[in-house]
Amino acid sequence: MRVQRIVLAFLLCAGIVLRTDAQPGDRYLDAKYRVLDILFPTTSEQRPYSLKIVMRFGDSCSQLNLVEGTDGGVEVTEYSLASKTAADVEKYIAQLHEARPDISDREVASQIQVTVKKWRLPPQKLQDALTRLSGIRLSPALDRKACMDGCNEYEFWYDDWLEAAHFTLVSPSKNSPSWHLVDWMKRFQIDADKSASVSQYGH
Repeated sequence: MRVQRIVLAFLLCAGIVLRTDAQPGDRYLDAKYRVLDILFPTTSEQRPYSLKIVMRFGDSCSQLNLVEGTDGGVEVTEYSLASKTAADVEKYIAQLHEARPDISDREVASQIQVTVKKWRLPPQKLQDALTRLSGIRLSPALDRKACMDGCNEYEFWYDDWLEAAHFTLVSPSKNSPSWHLVDWMKRFQIDADKSASVSQYGH
């Protein structure tokens, strides 16, 4: 597919086209990440697939999983916390660990309710989004900066079955290359929500 080849060029320019599950060095030490990885899976039940894109939004503690099947159909799955904000879930996890230090991540996750929605996305909307994505040039050498409490974190996974890439972005400054990727993610989230409403109500 032409647009996917264009997006692949975006990843090649970034220098990160490789099969890897690399994560930031201290990610596994953070209970919030580990619990969210259980609550918001990044894997797909549909195999094989032509394309999988996963977007995790730290500001809203939600995630979109987009999977394009080999038949060209596109399914979107949205995961969101049913009753907690992004700040709430971090405090809640800390409270559970304080009350019982040996509590497992799965036990913590079992006490947090997640809302899951699924719908079909028109293939043309995906192609339009991939065309916009292909215009982003993001180097793997991201800006080095310190970030204290209150920073929003965003994660982006791209997997075309043969090759994959993963970015973790922390409060990118406006107009930086990483900000453009976050902006693309947020725009996709808005467009996907509109498609969900159309799918639900048939308008």
